[in-house]
Amino acid sequence: MRAILWVLLAAAACPMRADAKVIYGEDNRIDLPDVADPRLRELAASTVALFSSSSVVIAGTVAKLDTAVYGEHYKLCPSERFFHQPTGSDCSGALVGPDLVMTAGHCVPTQKDCDESKFVFGFAAGADGKVPTTIPAGDVYGCAKLIEAVDTDNAADWALVRLDRPVVGRRPLAVDRGAGVVKDDPLYVIGYPSGLPVKVTVGARVRDASPATHFSSNTDTFFGNSGSPVFHGRTDLVVGIVARGDADDFMMGKGCNNAIVCTEEGCGQEVATKISAVRLPEAGAPSPKIGAPSLPWPTLERYAKSLSIQ
Repeated sequence: MRAILWVLLAAAACPMRADAKVIYGEDNRIDLPDVADPRLRELAASTVALFSSSSVVIAGTVAKLDTAVYGEHYKLCPSERFFHQPTGSDCSGALVGPDLVMTAGHCVPTQKDCDESKFVFGFAAGADGKVPTTIPAGDVYGCAKLIEAVDTDNAADWALVRLDRPVVGRRPLAVDRGAGVVKDDPLYVIGYPSGLPVKVTVGARVRDASPATHFSSNTDTFFGNSGSPVFHGRTDLVVGIVARGDADDFMMGKGCNNAIVCTEEGCGQEVATKISAVRLPEAGAPSPKIGAPSLPWPTLERYAKSLSIQ
């Protein structure tokens, strides 16, 4: 991949915030058309972008998403990846039941916040690389009930939302109700970094799985990834929920902003809530996992057509 501005930050100088995350080593965010594995594209289809209700206008059978140009909105340098793509969502989530979405607690802390959110499936680049900002109205869902939301500093951060109707044409993701993760386990994330169209982010590892409610890793995640499902690289089961991260997303360069990039072992950590900390209902549990890994981890070629993605 192209060179990215390298910024080495000491962990002690990087205060953790719920909405702040960085890139570790290479930028491993991959656009959906560049994901070679059809199973991963199917998993991505079961993730959801959380938009403010005011940013989604439904007229008949179509829904118009209120978005901005990513690079312009965040005053990014022209060399930044995805500069011209639309940005608009606030958080990410995962379909874990026919009408059940799992996300981060700080994304929908109250019923009012949930009521003021729209859950948009299919916010993704097409085969031609273009991202439509008008989608079928049937892919937009409302919040019927905030079942529970937990947002504890330096601990669990999760929420379960009952949608206004069952989701059509998408399979609930399977979660790991067993062993969870241990140090150095491979991970990948699917979500909506910085409110961008869905990205598959690969090449990460567990750094510390010792806390009871959460684990840390070096996933390349940004503030819009909050609520994204974190998958185990060998089982494709959801093992966590992106909760919070280290430092700010961008730093000022010469008149424009660059994504902050750390070494693979540098900076602080990206934190995900463990599935074992989420009070998932037994009734309506997720369906069996989709497929099985086709190639051993790790190999970026499994996920991308090219490593020269712009």
